[in-house]
Amino acid sequence: MCKVILTKSSVLIGALRKRLPDLLTYNGKELARMLFEQSRIEASDTEIMNFYKKYIRTITLKADLDGNFSLEVKS
Repeated sequence: MCKVILTKSSVLIGALRKRLPDLLTYNGKELARMLFEQSRIEASDTEIMNFYKKYIRTITLKADLDGNFSLEVKS
């Protein structure tokens, strides 16, 4: 079971990273649901909320030495 969860997380985090440039136009909870739907992963509302809390709510803004900003997903 644990391997399946890790695989799901990997797929979802990859999908989330692809969406980072457009992230500010989404509601975080809607984004979580959309990621699951587009990744074709069936999940309960609890699983979706857990992903939201663990990965989307913890996205951080980083600045490099040149002052360029990026969003980072912790995995």
